[in-house]
Amino acid sequence: MRSEVADDRNIKLLIAAAHESHRHNPWFTPRETARSLASLGQMLKPANLKRWLSNHPGIPLPASQKKIGVIMAGNIPLVGFHDMLSVLVSGHYLLARCSSQDAYLPRAVADILGGRDPWYKERIMFADEIKEADAVIATGSDNTARYFSWHYGHLPHIIRKNRNSAAILTGQESPGELNALGEDVFAYHGLGCRNVTCLLLPAGYDTGMFAKAWKQYRYVEKTEAYMNNLRYQQAYLKTSAMPYQDHDFFLLRETPVLASPVGVIHYTFYPDQDAALEFVRSNESMLQCVLGTDSLRIIKNDMIPLGQSQRPMPWEYADGVDTLAFLQQL
Repeated sequence: MRSEVADDRNIKLLIAAAHESHRHNPWFTPRETARSLASLGQMLKPANLKRWLSNHPGIPLPASQKKIGVIMAGNIPLVGFHDMLSVLVSGHYLLARCSSQDAYLPRAVADILGGRDPWYKERIMFADEIKEADAVIATGSDNTARYFSWHYGHLPHIIRKNRNSAAILTGQESPGELNALGEDVFAYHGLGCRNVTCLLLPAGYDTGMFAKAWKQYRYVEKTEAYMNNLRYQQAYLKTSAMPYQDHDFFLLRETPVLASPVGVIHYTFYPDQDAALEFVRSNESMLQCVLGTDSLRIIKNDMIPLGQSQRPMPWEYADGVDTLAFLQQL
């Protein structure tokens, strides 16, 4: 009975935080917050945590007294959770600064953890400014990354900048695979670093296939902020006389530029797989992940299946930097 009461309390905490988040940040719709929570639930399955920690013998660290400042982004709900989890499982103290765009969900998670074990109440602290930290993990834009480097560069640190993701298609994808790719594109309205913003297509590929494959993602039209961005891009491309395809709830533009505005998906054609690989190599520092099917022979081991970019496991680190190894070496 006590467990049921606690579970009921935790659910109410999350629901209240989700409502408050949506009220302050229109991008955090109930659908997207539920998506994030479901993804984190998969990450936290015992088998996944066991596999993750098996690569780091010695975690948690004995009698650790380090304060780790974690500056969280706010582009998608609970985007800072993995850093939060990494600090806690390593045994350090968490000194967190929430983004103003995601100020409620991390605190709700902390309340839930504190209700389960008083140890977490001692280990989790929130602050408007990160001071007296022994190390810093900060995530933000390219501009904020420069500030973080200047302000915290004297400390051990992980500082992350903007990144995007790309998908390589062969033209042999099934309708189901193309449909799944739509989740990589439209989840979180395309605001995450793991969202696909650029498609690498074989020469002659029919881009009209996407409108049919992605019909179920028209729900993004219900988010006013998304549609405002889309209308702006429609007007901008039209007045700039730039060629583009208008598919009502998304735009396609042919350009090899990796990053794209909200509502716009870039695409570029490749003559062969070696050229696609060269694109990946030349943009490596700006790529979070690369998606594709098993039919691709290039970088096969490093590719994520279509539809899976927003379901990372705990060992899939942002920017490829092993956060637990960083924390373990302090």
